[in-house]
Amino acid sequence: MTDPALHDALPGTPLELPVPPELAEALGYPGRARFVAFYISPFGDDLMHADGRDSGSGHSWTFLAYKRHWAVAGLLAPWDLGSPDTRGEFWLVLDRFGARASVAPAGEAETFLRGQHAPAPELTPDEARTLRAEIARTLDEWRTRAVDPDEVRRLMDEHRDRVERVMAFLDACPTAPEPPGRT
Repeated sequence: MTDPALHDALPGTPLELPVPPELAEALGYPGRARFVAFYISPFGDDLMHADGRDSGSGHSWTFLAYKRHWAVAGLLAPWDLGSPDTRGEFWLVLDRFGARASVAPAGEAETFLRGQHAPAPELTPDEARTLRAEIARTLDEWRTRAVDPDEVRRLMDEHRDRVERVMAFLDACPTAPEPPGRT
C-alpha cells in the first residue's frame, strides 16, 4: 500500500453494513488486497470484483443472497450497484481487514482501490519478454490441465461452507432500517 494513512476513511458513503468474516471470499474474490469492490455488470448479469490491480467475476447468487438478507437489504436498497440492464453508478467497497463497507461512485472507488498498491515497476525489454513467455507457458498449462472432479467437489464444498458461515453471521444481526422514503 502506498500510504496507510490514506485509507483510514473509505471512499464514498460509509454504511453500517454487517461485514462477515470471509464475505469477500464468499463473493468470489480470490485476492489478498485489503480493499475490494463489488458491482453487477450489465454484460451477463455477473457480479464483478476489483481491487485496483486485478478484477474478475464473482458469485452472483451469493451476492444476491447477501444483498437481500434482512440485515443488509434496507441499507443497500437506495444504491444502484448495477443490474442486467444498466451499468451501476456505485460500487460496494469492503475493507476486508477492518470489517467496514462503503458505497462509492465507480470512478472514485477505482481511484481509491488503485491507491492501495505500489506502482508497478518499469520492466526492461528483456524482463517484459520473460514475463510474456511465463504468461504464455502458464496459459498453455492451464488449457491442457485435466479437471480433477475431486478437487472441484472440494472447492464447491469449501465455498458452500463459507457461504453458510456468512449467512449464519447475518442471521445473528439485527434487521437493517428501511431506506428513507419507504414504508
